[in-house]
Amino acid sequence: MNDQALSHAEYQISAIDRLRDLSAFDIPTRIETMTTESGISMPRQFGRAVIREGDYDDNDRVIGRIGPRTQHQNLIKNQQTSVTLIEDSGIDLTDCKITDTVFDDGARARRQIELPRYIIEPKVGDITRFMLDIYDSQNNTWAFQITFTAMRLWCLNGCTSPSFQIRVYNKHGQSTTNMVDGVKAISNAIEQFGEREDEFRRLIGRKTRPSDAEEVYKKTIAFAHKDKPWAPQFSGPKLEDLIDAYNTEASYSGNNAYSIYNGATRWATHFETRGSRANAIVNRQSAVAGMLKSQVWKDLIDA
Repeated sequence: MNDQALSHAEYQISAIDRLRDLSAFDIPTRIETMTTESGISMPRQFGRAVIREGDYDDNDRVIGRIGPRTQHQNLIKNQQTSVTLIEDSGIDLTDCKITDTVFDDGARARRQIELPRYIIEPKVGDITRFMLDIYDSQNNTWAFQITFTAMRLWCLNGCTSPSFQIRVYNKHGQSTTNMVDGVKAISNAIEQFGEREDEFRRLIGRKTRPSDAEEVYKKTIAFAHKDKPWAPQFSGPKLEDLIDAYNTEASYSGNNAYSIYNGATRWATHFETRGSRANAIVNRQSAVAGMLKSQVWKDLIDA
């Protein structure tokens, strides 16, 4: 029997099945009162322990602590909410790529959904694909949040922009997420993503010098306040990493604002760390977003 191509509707059904597969987040946990080393129960006001329940031969283990009034929810609960938001938004899931990652023994998780039906190509061969990042935690270190970002395919470089900031956000302790606003935010993000193509073309056309990249990075991502006024008000090692990333991007795209932008996003996604990579990615993406909102960046691209 010859294979037959699936229709768009059949592709969509297959993608929805993948979207609904939340098995990676099915991690049973419970809350218990904390105790001192000698076994004395601690008052609730000092917080409560989040316990991951053991499977088979594994023992129960503590994976975090939450506050006295924080509402505890298993990871799968908020992911189910995100599935509803995405389905109701009507976005095209055809050929979507879904990557589920659990960090810190189940304390935190991230789901990335790449959507190949939505792409922009500001210069030939430089293709950027729309993507959703969904973050959540059981230890109150990350709020449940859906961020709109993108993936540059030629180097797998994360693409951060002010338009791709958190639009669906629910603090721990709140019982509901505004579903109507969430669905609308996802739909609007797709439209805004398409507008990035013209924006990136403008950045490519804005010619700069390497010193411009250094100035932007010094005053934003690498900025570090020093008590001694004569000391450099920036982090030397961080600036060095940023300049290295910029030089790599400039070797592809030339000396322009686009390379400064992509140098920052390369720094945010291509790095080694001894600490939590999950935390570092979130913090670095936030730093890049801050750069793009800064006055020094606006002055550069508007000059």
